Amino acid sequence: MSIVTVGKKYSVCATCEFWNGPRSADSGCSTFDNKASGICMGEGFSNWKVGAVSTCLKWRHWNALDDTEA
Repeated sequence: MSIVTVGKKYSVCATCEFWNGPRSADSGCSTFDNKASGICMGEGFSNWKVGAVSTCLKWRHWNALDDTEA
């Protein structure tokens, strides 16, 4: 397990609106375990289990990152 914090401009699943895996938003960053998996709720990997650091062409910015202070 390795906890990672990345800024909202990183295009990985853990910063994507469609990913429903374990993560938290704080100070405009996403914090997550880089080995975590979640289900993609978007078109990219629709209903597939994908890792937090995966990426695809259907990535969309996770709005929760805008609700926190930067």
